[in-house]
Amino acid sequence: MNKYTFIKRCIYLIVLIPSLCAAQVADDFSDGNFTHSPVWTGDTHHFMVNNYFQLQLNDDESGEASMFTDLPLLDEMEWRVWIRLAFSPSGNNHARFYLSALPDDTTDMPDGLFIQLGEAGSDDAIRLMIQDAGDTSTLIRGTAAAIASSFKCRVKVLLKNDSCHLFVDYTGGFDFQPEGSCTWYQEPDTRYLGVFCKYTSSNSKKFYFDDFYAGPELYDTIQPEVKRYDVVINEIMADPSPPQQLPEHEYLELYNTTTVNLNLDQWVLMIGGSEKLLTGAKIDPEGYLILGKDDHAAEFTAYGSFYGLESFSLTNAGQEILLIDHKGEMISGIYYRDEWYDDDEKADGGWSLEQINPYNPCLGHNNWTASMNNKGGSPGTKNAVFEDYYLAPEIVRACAIDSVRIRI
Repeated sequence: MNKYTFIKRCIYLIVLIPSLCAAQVADDFSDGNFTHSPVWTGDTHHFMVNNYFQLQLNDDESGEASMFTDLPLLDEMEWRVWIRLAFSPSGNNHARFYLSALPDDTTDMPDGLFIQLGEAGSDDAIRLMIQDAGDTSTLIRGTAAAIASSFKCRVKVLLKNDSCHLFVDYTGGFDFQPEGSCTWYQEPDTRYLGVFCKYTSSNSKKFYFDDFYAGPELYDTIQPEVKRYDVVINEIMADPSPPQQLPEHEYLELYNTTTVNLNLDQWVLMIGGSEKLLTGAKIDPEGYLILGKDDHAAEFTAYGSFYGLESFSLTNAGQEILLIDHKGEMISGIYYRDEWYDDDEKADGGWSLEQINPYNPCLGHNNWTASMNNKGGSPGTKNAVFEDYYLAPEIVRACAIDSVRIRI
């Protein structure tokens, strides 16, 4: 087993281990074939397992090709697949991922429930569709134009409580975002799971599939280890009156300095002596999260991701703010003061305090100043005062503790 295969198999197993014993279909092609465990049938001569252990279309001419494998259905279940189309999909170049196909040896496009990837026009969206007696209809339509050009994505469909829920990560990772829901019920039965490709000769080797799963619902349990300053307090609107162009409400902004999604569930925001529990909060890679009073959500969501709290109040003159993770570790903390504005007029209200460089958070006043955004602040976006520079700490005071130790 080469290094790539080993790493790929380990990642796949980490995700699947919670439900592996009861899994119905799971194939990442790390065994280098599609002839057993599970067995795929159909136009197998038009497919191959490539050097990256992905299922790849491998034809030389235009045409249609499909492959299927047996799938026992459950009352409630989950499907997942990774898909890459290395071209702009269209009516003549598109793919289907069949969640549940009826047996039919007469066509490559049998009746059943499937994900459609590609369509005529320029608004290509991922769609959950049903085909019955050859007639198709859309049950869920995802984000318009999200797959209008070459793309890779990971799709998840969850069937639960007689409803289908579509989730997609458009980077190909595991940060699934909801795309829609619909009512759906299926009788437990044996159907087929599979793929279908329609292609011109120029795209006859540009369809890729991987990490198939169909079975009981999976529960992702692996969370990144969060370190201090992975999330930082990045902007403070303590005195929103008189407003410039922003809502006349107090807010804080957090910034994720990492390149991964972070789960802030059960984290605590300490504002002075007040504890605020963050339940179900998340923050995107290198993304922003605005915190404020729940009643003001409608006004702030236009600026970006917002998390509302039942009560929220900041002191104009300044106070300590701490962000503490679910383990009780401090991730970010500051004690802001009104002198940090460095501008008497802006200190009177309507302007936020912004961090100059979120990657250099230990400098206190030296790394904060009044916003230069003519709206009065920059919630949900890069701070208007951002500069990519680093200041070395200065020694302000030092004293001798004894003959061999100094306190700085």
